[in-house]
Amino acid sequence: MDDKSQQEPIVIVLVCDDKYVRHTATTIISIVKNSQRTFCFYIFDCGICPENIEKLNAWDLGANKINVVPMSKVEIFEKFKMRQRYSPAIFYRLAVPEILSDLDKAIYMDSDMIALSDLGEVWDIPMQDCTFGAVSEEYNSKNKALFKARKITLGMAPESVYFNSGFLLFDIKALKDFHLAQRVIEFLGNSTCNKRITLPDQDALNVIIDRTKFLALPLKFNCHVNGSWQKVGVEKPCVLHLFNKVWKCPPFFVKHFLNKVHPYCYEYFRYARMTPWCNQVTQDVSWWEAIRCLWKLYLNPVERFIKYDIPDKIKNWIYNFKSKNQFLLPK
Repeated sequence: MDDKSQQEPIVIVLVCDDKYVRHTATTIISIVKNSQRTFCFYIFDCGICPENIEKLNAWDLGANKINVVPMSKVEIFEKFKMRQRYSPAIFYRLAVPEILSDLDKAIYMDSDMIALSDLGEVWDIPMQDCTFGAVSEEYNSKNKALFKARKITLGMAPESVYFNSGFLLFDIKALKDFHLAQRVIEFLGNSTCNKRITLPDQDALNVIIDRTKFLALPLKFNCHVNGSWQKVGVEKPCVLHLFNKVWKCPPFFVKHFLNKVHPYCYEYFRYARMTPWCNQVTQDVSWWEAIRCLWKLYLNPVERFIKYDIPDKIKNWIYNFKSKNQFLLPK
């Protein structure tokens, strides 16, 4: 990578509403603190209040810049019928190639992510003839059969990579005429397709992206907080995906317990205290969330073992016994 490229600011795009602005700020400061490079942040505003926009604009990040981009509601996004757990804001990431059409390249990140090392490393990866880069979701899963079934359901080729849409590398110039957002909405608007999807934007992207133009990024650029990355040789994530919302757990619980099970998740609190919202770090904390985490870690697996694993083992034993002892069976 030449010196000129090293001097150019790295473009990071985030999408949030007022509910997530604090977490978006945490993502931003984690990126800045882990790099000597310069960054230009674009925040797609899907409903941030004037007070919080003022905080973002007044935030001193040195040579790094924050640009808040007001997003007028896109009717086709807002009207699309989704399951209640999803906000129309998830679709606005798809508009990156059109809204930032003057740029060459951009990184999109979910607002529940933190950087633990230099994002310049992924920015400097040559895209060659690829237009789109992301990290495989399958590496993060304990159950690869689940994604095999998902690909069959979506009509994807078995050898295709099913990727996570939380961290995306865009070649904006190459995607200008692709009309990414429109293609996704058309796919989701198809009633047959709509019945097959569980993760609206992610499922759709996995289907419509040209696999000959797809760049599979190393796992360390989107490691799930559950720690499964440790089993495939990643020593430390560059980007940690906090999809289980650790900010709802008491910091003491995260630091002295959860952090030992899910390494680096306490870093969220460390970076959150460096933002203009440092006095709101524990605003969403609930001990009930800590109990829920304990359940997921210990009691839920035990329940699954009793309900499903033991009966399956018994069925297998009976089947094997019958197969080996056919002469004992009544005719």
